Amino acid sequence: MVALAGATRVRWPKLMVISSSERRSGQAFLDRIAWLAARVRQGELIVQLRDRELPVRERAALGRALLQRTRERHHRVIINDRLDLALALGADGAHLPEAGVSPRDARSLLGVGAWISRAVHSRVPELSDGALDAVVLSPVVAPRKGRQALGVAALRGFRPVSAGLYALGGVGAPESEACLRGGADGIAVISAALGSDEPIELLTALGVLDDSNRR
Repeated sequence: MVALAGATRVRWPKLMVISSSERRSGQAFLDRIAWLAARVRQGELIVQLRDRELPVRERAALGRALLQRTRERHHRVIINDRLDLALALGADGAHLPEAGVSPRDARSLLGVGAWISRAVHSRVPELSDGALDAVVLSPVVAPRKGRQALGVAALRGFRPVSAGLYALGGVGAPESEACLRGGADGIAVISAALGSDEPIELLTALGVLDDSNRR
């Protein structure tokens, strides 16, 4: 059991899905999230609203729609970077860029019950104040945004003492088991969840498929 920022968490959700209008947008994106929310075991899904290129009004509307599709099954919706938007929407927390606002300041603004994660690419962040719930390490399996893949073996070296660890970058169903064995608490995905095919294999590999809702 891990105590973080005043809230006790038994374990971390295994799946974080990051929005990408390039992969799936509009109603098609919302439909996929609704599909995932219904089939992932309760509380095992985090949806990170990224899409920073969208106008604020559109991004806010998308955030509200995501909350409507996830709350019933106790999944989380977090906002990338924009703490003001997270507060305005009543979202479950925020994901911070590596060079963004400090986790301590984010925690002070969002409160003890909020989920706060942070991107990491080259070094383990300082976590002594317990402000972070998780870090998202990338790229792990495949190159991403001009960065070379770190490899699954790198997960152990980035393992935080008091926060969860998510693997991002080329991680799909075949790689997810290796990432979990390698030290990750969960995986963060874009294409693996938002591609053309329904990601049943991904949910099965992670062990989060709710068979009672499979249809």
